[in-house]
Amino acid sequence: MPVPSDISRYFHYSFVYSFYVIGSISLVVNSATLFIILTKSSALTREVKLLTVFQQLSCLLSNAFFTLFFIPFFYLQMGGGYCMGILCFVVPYQHLLAVQVFLIMCMLSSFGMMLVARQQMIIWDTSIFKLITPVKYVIYAIIIGVTHQWTAVAIVLLSSNRAKQNWELDARGLNWFIFYGPDNLLLDNLSFYGALVQIPVFIVLFVLPFVQMLYIVLRQSTREVELGAQQRFAHTQRNYDHCSVYNLTRFLHNSIHSGDKNDFRRRRLQINPKTDFSAMSVFEEIMSFPAAVVIAEGVFGCSTLVNSIVIVTRNRAYLAALSSMFRRKPPTTQPPCIVPRISSAVGE
Repeated sequence: MPVPSDISRYFHYSFVYSFYVIGSISLVVNSATLFIILTKSSALTREVKLLTVFQQLSCLLSNAFFTLFFIPFFYLQMGGGYCMGILCFVVPYQHLLAVQVFLIMCMLSSFGMMLVARQQMIIWDTSIFKLITPVKYVIYAIIIGVTHQWTAVAIVLLSSNRAKQNWELDARGLNWFIFYGPDNLLLDNLSFYGALVQIPVFIVLFVLPFVQMLYIVLRQSTREVELGAQQRFAHTQRNYDHCSVYNLTRFLHNSIHSGDKNDFRRRRLQINPKTDFSAMSVFEEIMSFPAAVVIAEGVFGCSTLVNSIVIVTRNRAYLAALSSMFRRKPPTTQPPCIVPRISSAVGE
């Protein structure tokens, strides 16, 4: 497999091996999470359970394909890329990219549908945003269709500019992939009008439900905090009244007997001066373009791993099931042996 001139061989193999490590760990964690969801999600409704399984399954397949079989390297500025995975020797880059786009869109659509489902669960039945079941399923279909618009773009790319792609492949020695071209009018129109449709749909079906759900959660948490603050304030007020009476009595006692008028002056609190912190530059331009691409793709490869961890840790039933997998059998309990206590006198 040829190595591009702007990426060293050491960098190339480090990239591949790091993805193999991330993919292997994610495969195990995502598979265990999917098993826990299938066996421990009886408390969920049928709709939420199906969406959760679909979300986890799409994350599992997307991560496994991306980090173990595909492992692409995208040249964003030049509109091309090549493949370093296991299947790259037998399957063309264009077909692998189409499969990866399909899996990614499945994952994004699952997150969108789960967001709408969670938003519908926490709002009141009398809310104007409460949807009936048929309308909610229509919204699910719209989310799937809009997200998979890029899958259609990837399918169109399979048969577009093949002569130009082959010429670039022979000229550069890489499995290049040209996204746009002057003779690709269908691809340009599909991308342009698809983006015009996706932007308002993303705002209406992704951003607005998330903002409303976040507002409801924050408002509920604020009410709980205010209620707790009122209780703490009442308790503090009672303690303050008791302390005020005690301090007043003590002040009168000290004033009468010692006449010390500077007692409170000597007890003033000393406030430490503020410490000045020098500003430090956090973001520095120390990475080259290939390194930035590797970091971005590595973060994307770890995204499904983080998703599985969040799903398990945020659900008590899932967390209990995970801990039970690695929990040792408790030791056999025996009645405690009672030892008579012997007291001894210590002579002086």
